[in-house]
Formats: sequence, structure tokens, C-alpha cells
Amino acid sequence: GGARSTGPVLARRLEAGRSVLRRLPHLPTFRRRVHAVSTLVTPLSLHGVAVAPVTDRDLKGLETMVLQAVWGATRLSRAKEVVFVVLTQGHRISPVMHTRYERVLWMTRIARTPGPVQVLVQAIWESGLRPPTTGPFGR
Repeated sequence: GGARSTGPVLARRLEAGRSVLRRLPHLPTFRRRVHAVSTLVTPLSLHGVAVAPVTDRDLKGLETMVLQAVWGATRLSRAKEVVFVVLTQGHRISPVMHTRYERVLWMTRIARTPGPVQVLVQAIWESGLRPPTTGPFGR
């Protein structure tokens, strides 16, 4: 998220994902719908999201469709946080969580690749300049 506009390739992928999501509520069980999102919708619509521009609005819109597809649009008592964190593996079905997850993985891969970025990351890590630890572990 955070981009001003979604790139054209990712916009087409998001639309393809939305098209699949419209058909998912017809699957018989919650587990099957979650599996379909994680194996069909997420890879189809979010491939390349680690480096492609995408707006928060597009991600949140797709996330709303995912929630409606797996949990049901008319079902009461649904908190997206519970569905995406407690009942499912959120990084596999929530577009917002998946995007952040992929970006952290991408940054980790770049930081471990020999070159100037690796040297910079290592220098920052070894500098020892960290914010003070607070809370129960900061005592």
C-alpha cells in the first residue's frame, strides 16, 4: 500500500482475483473457501506485490471481498481481525497482510544478497544504535 495509484499489471491481476472471488461463496465449507483464496486468489491477484505499486484502497477493497467470500456477506459477528488472525493464516488470504509479508520477505532477501545493500544493512545492524527497550523486558 501507500502508492498513489496501482500499476497497470497489478490492476489487471486484482481484477482477475475479484472475478474468482465472486464465485467463491458457492463453495460448500469455510475451509474450502479459505483454501481457494490462499491457492487461487492470492497468487493470481497479488503476484509481484512486493515491488509493484498498489494503493491501500485497492488492497482493502480486495480484502473486503475476501472476507465476504470466506465468511459470508450476511453472516453476523464477523471481525476481520478474528477471521484473518485466529481462524486462518492471514498472510495467505488477507491482501493487506500478504502484501506486508511479501515486502518483508523481499527486503530480507535483498539484505542477504552480497552487495552494497548487504553492507549497509550489516553496518546498521552492527552499529548498536537501537531504541531503548521498554515494557517488561526493558527493566
